[in-house]
Amino acid sequence: MDSQYIEEDVREELGINPFMDLVYFSYYSTPLMSVKANYDLEHVTLVGDNDFSFNVKITKPFKEDLKLRLTTISNAQFPVAVEGYTKVADDNCILGTAVLKAGELETTIKFSFKDIDKLNELPGYVLALTLVIENQQEHLGVSKSRGTFFIKVDTAIQIENIEASNEPIEGELFNDIVTFESDIRPDKLSTLNDGDRKKNSWYTSNAQNYLTMKFSNSVTLKGIMVDTNPSVTSNYALKSVKVMVDKGNGQWLSNGVYEQGHVKGVAYIKFKTPIDCVGIRFEDIMSITNRFTVDVNEVTFIK
Repeated sequence: MDSQYIEEDVREELGINPFMDLVYFSYYSTPLMSVKANYDLEHVTLVGDNDFSFNVKITKPFKEDLKLRLTTISNAQFPVAVEGYTKVADDNCILGTAVLKAGELETTIKFSFKDIDKLNELPGYVLALTLVIENQQEHLGVSKSRGTFFIKVDTAIQIENIEASNEPIEGELFNDIVTFESDIRPDKLSTLNDGDRKKNSWYTSNAQNYLTMKFSNSVTLKGIMVDTNPSVTSNYALKSVKVMVDKGNGQWLSNGVYEQGHVKGVAYIKFKTPIDCVGIRFEDIMSITNRFTVDVNEVTFIK
């Protein structure tokens, strides 16, 4: 056998100087944390805690305590596409500190956002973090390949303004100043405000079907009354629907999902806070059997 071989120093591949001990982020796969945030046009809420922890290790135990802190990097190359995302301002970062005790191989360092409400731009925010050794020592440094960690915040407009009580809503009922539009059975839409709350002529067929209701002028709505199949044995009774709202700017914003199960023929979709709008749109209209064929007999608005 040929006894010749090629030697590769993996430390060079990993950005490790063989004459230095290195501090680095310990992670599996990609050094990226993805976070979701919901914006209700007033406040931002993170899906999860505003408390992020990172494991930090050293290549071999050091002889004395090391003081570490996080800092941001402005020009780091993200491992995923973030075009259109906004960099988190430094003054909105609470950058943690930690002590890696002498003789130990690992510690934890933390990060959090100072003001979550400032994460309100779409599609979201990005941040690159690195480590700093405050009591820098000779022959000690931060790894080039594992010294950066990334945070990506995906911000979405999400409004939870639908009450689930299904109690009758007090107010003035009307459905005469509304125009109905849909991708299905357009010839039957006139039956949705013909005054006959028992007869069914318009119904959905699949998950993509929608029902749009537009008003001639902006109105303030307390809620919506939907007459649906009253039979307790029916497979076509309404179970849930996503309620989209157009406030006059041409954008449909979800105000939440009405989900009540069988409603004995009448669904009362109440807005927790009355809304000024020029249109309502029903999407994801689902039946009691978790299918998308739903009977809608009449739609009445309450102001």
